[in-house]
Amino acid sequence: MGTKLFNFLSSAMLCAAVFCLTGCPGESTKKAVSTVTGKTVENVKGTFAGISEGIDEGRKQVIGPDGAIVLTSLVGMDGKLSAEILKVEQGSPSYIFVTVGFANETEQDYRLTKIFDTAMLLDKEGYVTRLSGDIDDVTVPAKAKDKTTLKFEGTLGNFAKIRISGKDYPLPSTDAEKPATPIKLSTEANSEN
Repeated sequence: MGTKLFNFLSSAMLCAAVFCLTGCPGESTKKAVSTVTGKTVENVKGTFAGISEGIDEGRKQVIGPDGAIVLTSLVGMDGKLSAEILKVEQGSPSYIFVTVGFANETEQDYRLTKIFDTAMLLDKEGYVTRLSGDIDDVTVPAKAKDKTTLKFEGTLGNFAKIRISGKDYPLPSTDAEKPATPIKLSTEANSEN
């Protein structure tokens, strides 16, 4: 739908500019059409950005059809849920799995959506590896815990940190003789992990 709308608006603006400027010299027409096309693209991009932000804003603190409150950020979890990185493990030779746990001590179900959309691993030099595939929403029932597993391409020894919701966290130990201590994820606004 977005591409069709963009193509339609672009074509309409371009045609309008050409028809209005048929009496202009070539260079003036070129400049006018360029300006109109640039503004059309800018407006369409702004429209789609506004739609996306509106959807995200509309989903915040909304109650889903199953009664779960929808959260779209770790910050929105403060006082409701706690989150921590439980373990990191090498899967097949080319995949790393990071298990994140959520604890809900409230009487309300919570659905977490889009929290991991920008999750990434950072190597020792600061280069990133993004998630492999999409993460489904996680619904944490009242008075219960739930886990989700993030999948990344790579070899575990190459990575030092994970970035979730714009904050960096160290990866838990993977030493078989020393059990990993879970890494608590910050759910407070403006905290330093």
